[in-house]
Amino acid sequence: MSTVIDVLKQLPGFSGEVLSSPDERQRAAEDFGHFVHEVPLAVIRPRSAEDIARVVRFACQEGLKVVARGVGQSTYGQAQVEGGLVIDMAQLHQLHSLEPTSAWVDAGLLWRDLLRASLAHGRAPPVLTDYLLTTVGGTLAVGGIGTQSYRRGAQTDHVLELEVVDGHGNLVICSPERNRELFNACRAGLGQFGIVTKARLRLEPAPPSVRVYRTFYSELGPFVEDLSLLTARKEFDGVQGAVMPNELSALKEMIGPDVARIELPRTSGPWLFMIKATQHFGPESAPDDAWLLRGLRHAPRSQYAQERGYLSFFNRMEPWVRALKAAGLWDIPHPWMNAFLPSEQVLPFIEDTLAHVPPEWTRYGFIPVYPYAREPFQTPFLRVPDTSSFFLFGILGSLVSPTPESTRQGLEAVRRLYERCLSLGGVRYPVDSIPLREGDGPRHYGPLWPTVLEFRRKFDPGRIFAQKKKSMV
Repeated sequence: MSTVIDVLKQLPGFSGEVLSSPDERQRAAEDFGHFVHEVPLAVIRPRSAEDIARVVRFACQEGLKVVARGVGQSTYGQAQVEGGLVIDMAQLHQLHSLEPTSAWVDAGLLWRDLLRASLAHGRAPPVLTDYLLTTVGGTLAVGGIGTQSYRRGAQTDHVLELEVVDGHGNLVICSPERNRELFNACRAGLGQFGIVTKARLRLEPAPPSVRVYRTFYSELGPFVEDLSLLTARKEFDGVQGAVMPNELSALKEMIGPDVARIELPRTSGPWLFMIKATQHFGPESAPDDAWLLRGLRHAPRSQYAQERGYLSFFNRMEPWVRALKAAGLWDIPHPWMNAFLPSEQVLPFIEDTLAHVPPEWTRYGFIPVYPYAREPFQTPFLRVPDTSSFFLFGILGSLVSPTPESTRQGLEAVRRLYERCLSLGGVRYPVDSIPLREGDGPRHYGPLWPTVLEFRRKFDPGRIFAQKKKSMV
């Protein structure tokens, strides 16, 4: 081991750091899921994309596995590798250029920091995820979805150009016009075809304010129907839904003090349902509340609207995350399952799932129900149902008092949910804790499976980016 580390440190032209202390290696063997603990040979902190290319070429020669890591937000060891090299992308976080229609950024830049910089010029990315303390490269590896995705697609649909280190150690610029195959492979490619080092991202005008509407439901049917209605109308800038425990203390945690402003629907069941819709606006164009909410079937007097600044709204998770960390609730196991389901299957699936999910799983977790139109999703390797509309349904669970048995049961539960999604024509959204099995790759990619294998042979013939049980190939 020491010989390999010594050679790494002395690679010609390499200007980064090679960290091999037990503490550094153990930190790299941890993530947000807290299920997988794979200890690398070393952690690489590059100072440039060229450093990454040198390390990848060395890994090819030595037969070492390599994985890129952002902020460790994965839930099943996706950014870990046993006995290999973890490349700490968070060290590369520069915003290289900001223009009216695009930004050229390092893959390790946080979305929050990009948004702060772009808003200073009245611009923002077309799609932002719900949690902005993730890296650009991290979300582009899986797709990246948020409130705006219901009519704008994924973050990967708004990438104009990438700089990538492929499995040969080549530093390649790719786009729809240049090295198109690598461009398509690395957007939502799960890190299996190369390491994205920089990205040119589309920017659009960003009004200064966001009006956030919430409506509440006691029954699942009207809730799902209203989500579909709003998706078809395409009048809001953002639309999302959520299932919440019917418990006042839990609602206060999730909604905040504004829960006192409304009359929650009465129900004897364990769940309530909420739609959150957003409209972006400036001082000259306040939204028409009555028009936007017309015809919805939410409980009377359960709706309310709140105005927030653009950055405040999109960075809304950061204060909540700080509170979870302070309470010691960030470092607990998170059994997560996310899947896209055809619209006609979502109602029976949710009904059956909610009958078996312990409400305590979501006491510090979340059950998203997000509606989407199919048309804006154009990234080839971001797999979604081939229907005109579909939903994302997720169980973002937390095990507050974990035991070995409850941890095992949690992973088994999300795997069973995944299997049921597949049986209904669903597709995995791979930000989850699902242990993969032989055959999952062909089922996930469907008719694109031969293309996936071809791209692996072309861009990473040594399979240095492949990880058993976590790679789809």
